[in-house]
This record gives sequence, structure tokens and C-alpha cells, in this order.
Amino acid sequence: MTYTTNPHIKKVRYKAYWLVHYQSWSVRKTVRHFGYAHNTVLRWVKEKPYYNSKGELAIPARYLVLLGLLLGLAKKLAILLSEKKRNLAKKIIIDQILDILNLNL
Repeated sequence: MTYTTNPHIKKVRYKAYWLVHYQSWSVRKTVRHFGYAHNTVLRWVKEKPYYNSKGELAIPARYLVLLGLLLGLAKKLAILLSEKKRNLAKKIIIDQILDILNLNL
């Protein structure tokens, strides 16, 4: 279950980022303004915004970043396994999992 049902959460995330970085609001003041938990807004502020497929500025959710990493890993593994390079596939799996764990998501 998601922590919010707000359909405009991407805009809210970016607005929080903008208030802290460009309007010099403190994270606490931003938290009181939006009503989310302190750590939630802190994570939003740490993430760098990007332009999504619709051309809107957005801040990625952590699970989307992790999902992207896992999809990339799955593509590499499918290619290696089709070429019967199992030892190399095992090494890549271990390296990628260690990299994901070191991201502190």
C-alpha cells in the first residue's frame, strides 16, 4: 500500500524540493506546510528532480529507482544466459546486488 493516495504527488514532491532549495525554507517548515513526515520530505529534498516522459519535473520514488536497476540487471542476465555464459552471469548478479545494497535506498 502506498503512503498516499494523492494523484498529484509528483508535483507535491517537486514543490517541496523547490521550497527548500530555492525559497530557503527549512525542511521542518516544509513538513508543516505539506503535512508529511519529516523523513519523507527529507528524502524528497535529497533526490534530484528530472523531466519525466510528459516533460514535467518530478522527483523519483525510491522503488522506481530500484525497479529500474533490477530491470537493467534482468536484461543483462537474459543476454548472458542466452549466450550460455553462466559464470559471468553469476558474477554480474553478485556485483549488481552489492551495488544496489550500497545505494542506501
